Amino acid sequence: MSTRGYEGEAGRALAERYETVDPAVLHQALVPHLPPAPAAILDVGAGSGRDAAWLANLGHSVLAVEPSATMRAEGQRRHPLPGIAWVTDSLPGLESVFRLSTAFDVILLSAVWMHIPPCDRPRAFRKLVTLLKPGGTLTITLRLGPPAPDRDMHPVDVAEIEALSRAHGVAVLNVDQRWSWFFDQFYAAQRSGMGFLSRGKFHVWFAIIINFVRGHQAVG
Repeated sequence: MSTRGYEGEAGRALAERYETVDPAVLHQALVPHLPPAPAAILDVGAGSGRDAAWLANLGHSVLAVEPSATMRAEGQRRHPLPGIAWVTDSLPGLESVFRLSTAFDVILLSAVWMHIPPCDRPRAFRKLVTLLKPGGTLTITLRLGPPAPDRDMHPVDVAEIEALSRAHGVAVLNVDQRWSWFFDQFYAAQRSGMGFLSRGKFHVWFAIIINFVRGHQAVG
């Protein structure tokens, strides 16, 4: 998975922007499916550590996976919490995570799936399902809309996730759709004190809640 656009000054600027979003609001579709603390949670593509810190502060144990050195450093600097462990890794393989021989109650992929080339997605999905405990929850947020020109992104859709879920015997519990302004314009307006801009591109976010309902299988 490419980290183009997430290193150096660009990565630090993105981390600053990510931190302005309340994860409890952003991930409201996940909240009803969170198990009682302490649960083992895997945050794949943890970025600035915003979501990992939210979950750790709820009493969970979070493994934060982030391939970008800049974003990982920002996350560790901004959120030095004992409930978060950081690891350098990425989909589709998650080799470092698998070497830990740990299964998770919840796996979160927030704005990650569009960075995975379509040819790698079946393997990535298999890996994620294998890392879930039976009865565990996988949450994937999909970004449908204009790609950021400075980052590697690929088309995504809900039907693809639903098909992968059927192929792996897991159940889609919920598909939550929300509209939001294109990030660059949203934050530009926020910084200028204007509120939402009256014009501009927007995209759709889908939060897909997937439940692991079959027996564990080792998948390579």
